[in-house]
Amino acid sequence: MIDKMNIIFRVDSGLNIGTGHLLRCITLAKLLTQSSVHNCVFISRPHLGNVSELVLENNFILLMLPDPSDSVQHEDCKTWLGASQIDDAEQTHSLLAKHKIINIDLLIIDHYSIDYEWEGTFLDKSLKIFVIDDLADRYHECDFLLDQNIAPNYRTRYKNLVPDRCEMFLGISYCLLKEDFFELRKSAKVRYSINKLLIFFGGVDKENCTETLLLSLSDRIKNFERVDVVVGKANPNKNAVERLCLKYKNCCFHEQVSSMATLIALSDFSIGACGATTGERIFLGLPSIVFSLAANQLEVAKHLHEAKYVYYLGDHSCIQKGKVENAIENYLGTEEKRRKISSRLLDISESNIVSLINKLNFNLTD
Repeated sequence: MIDKMNIIFRVDSGLNIGTGHLLRCITLAKLLTQSSVHNCVFISRPHLGNVSELVLENNFILLMLPDPSDSVQHEDCKTWLGASQIDDAEQTHSLLAKHKIINIDLLIIDHYSIDYEWEGTFLDKSLKIFVIDDLADRYHECDFLLDQNIAPNYRTRYKNLVPDRCEMFLGISYCLLKEDFFELRKSAKVRYSINKLLIFFGGVDKENCTETLLLSLSDRIKNFERVDVVVGKANPNKNAVERLCLKYKNCCFHEQVSSMATLIALSDFSIGACGATTGERIFLGLPSIVFSLAANQLEVAKHLHEAKYVYYLGDHSCIQKGKVENAIENYLGTEEKRRKISSRLLDISESNIVSLINKLNFNLTD
């Protein structure tokens, strides 16, 4: 009988943090358990608006830390832990000991508030540390690092932020994608029309961008063949968004969809946040108009715009009647423009995620 390897995830979700970190860790857990026998345990803190129950719904183990003791501020990701790094690390060690999880093979950390100070408390263990990051703004004590964004100097910006032993997986080719994306990629087509619109502003959308966008396009929505509006379970304005969608026969409301890949594949273009879904849209060749909803999205959004991978319109305050319509015309106004954009996206988005999973599984069983 094969012994199960213990993989521990330290990741949070909530109104301020969003849901993207947790969702991509669940995706990673699924990828790691497809071909190997692993015991995946998620450790999270119960922040306001968290969606930790999704861990249980996907048949993984969930262990909860105490309630946040420190203030969590939307714009300051250093506060998102809800505790000091040392306190959080000590509570994590205690929680693992309480549940008799002693032998850890891989520790995966996806948290903007965690760096070498927290990670260093696990260095005396015989385990590998895998960090998922997007910011490149702090030092990590880790064996592997994943940053799936295309940011300025993305190949070199972690040069002095990780130890020499760290193996890095950088760029959009390492985007954590669910299995259905790879299947739909085989039949992904170049877009020529703008009849089917997909709207998604992340799992929380604290600024209520979804409703604001629908209102700004109120004169145009009826002209689309189909408008798919996606919100997360933690969206505090989802009821108002659903009521607004019901006013249009061609507007379909979706809450916490099981397959974003299917909706992306069906759409002609997208409007939404420049968050975790950006890589998913690029992978399936979907042209997108994006807005930055957090400070950490700004640099990536601008860079992707300059590289002509997306059309960046600004922060949430730029979702205005006229501005969005003009962006659609400027970016996607002709069939030739749409063809070139979609073709370019499909050309750049070859995936290396299988090699990443194989590398992690090899190190677990080596």
